[in-house]
Amino acid sequence: VGGGPIGLASAILLANAPHFYDVDIYEQTPKEDLCNFNPAIAYMYNVNARGQRFTKKFQSLQDKLLRDGLAASDTSLVIADGDPTKTISIKKSPTMSKAESYWIPRHKMVNLLQEGIKEHNNSDDANCGKIEIHSGFTCEAVSPIGDDSSINVTLKDEKGRDQDVSGQLIVGADGVNSQVRECLKNGSSLFGEWKNFKSKKFAVKKWVSPSVGLKLKALQLPSGFSIEDSDGSPISLQNSCIASIRSIKANDINSIKIGCLPMTDDVTIRPGNVITRPNHKFWTINSGKEMKEYVLENLKRMPFDMISDEEWDRFAKAKGTSFPYCQYSPGLQASPENGNCGIVLLGDSAHSFPPDIGQGINAGLSDVVQFDKTLRSTEGNLGTKLRAYE
Repeated sequence: VGGGPIGLASAILLANAPHFYDVDIYEQTPKEDLCNFNPAIAYMYNVNARGQRFTKKFQSLQDKLLRDGLAASDTSLVIADGDPTKTISIKKSPTMSKAESYWIPRHKMVNLLQEGIKEHNNSDDANCGKIEIHSGFTCEAVSPIGDDSSINVTLKDEKGRDQDVSGQLIVGADGVNSQVRECLKNGSSLFGEWKNFKSKKFAVKKWVSPSVGLKLKALQLPSGFSIEDSDGSPISLQNSCIASIRSIKANDINSIKIGCLPMTDDVTIRPGNVITRPNHKFWTINSGKEMKEYVLENLKRMPFDMISDEEWDRFAKAKGTSFPYCQYSPGLQASPENGNCGIVLLGDSAHSFPPDIGQGINAGLSDVVQFDKTLRSTEGNLGTKLRAYE
């Protein structure tokens, strides 16, 4: 359940040796929204050595990451002070690790993994399991089947019709608000006959970090747009730079700034992220005209005539997204006493981080690698292997 990067990655490993599962992926987001740029979820990943433990298991996936991603060592850091009389700072980005990491937009990561699934399904290995992706399905319920040989998942399609599917192994990779995890948390009556099942272990534990509760939305900027330096000359912000464009009202509690993360050169739209506290004035503005005036008051270096009235209106009306708590579920799996079937949580369903920690994609891919390793190395039935993973 969940067709984001972690769901797709886990499907690829589970369909390959030595597991050879046939895998059905059910994702809530319609296919066209999942695979294309969406300014409402314009997330950027930085896939570091931890995340590449997964991609390097499949050379074609690693090649695609290098093709579609931007090496962190090729990026620069641009800081534009809000005062337009001050010179813009351009420096080489600081090195975070000896191992190379790669910046890649979320939708490109999804496309990369879906390409890998197509290649897998077209392979000549008759032993490999097949992977099918079903978009537009919401998980409604998860429940055991009488003989404990498999588990039922009730889904709802885009037209509101219910559909029941079953499987030996249910992977909950459906994100921070995981419905699979919620079904387990509220499943005392349904799973009560499973020995040692404890619903309370799926109640998430939460902590606050500096960015918890902050809100973000992205203004769509043209690729390679320019800002003015102190002498009036234009400086083109190449896609490979990390940019911070600051407000002239630096000491005003209602000032804003725009930040851009690095992308590859083939991208035509550059998300300009605005991140503020939820009670900021910014979130009270819902007309394009007023939003344009407000941003222009703050950011004197940017030529905002490059942005259409339609985009200003979309930006003003967008609800944005909130940064989640640091959280994790103490429970990662459930299985019956006979061990013939089970449920496991991976990625944000098991643990999530707000972006100031920046390890969500790498932690999730590490889950997938560790789950694969545990299934391979643990003797016994599926239930024994799930408990070993937990």
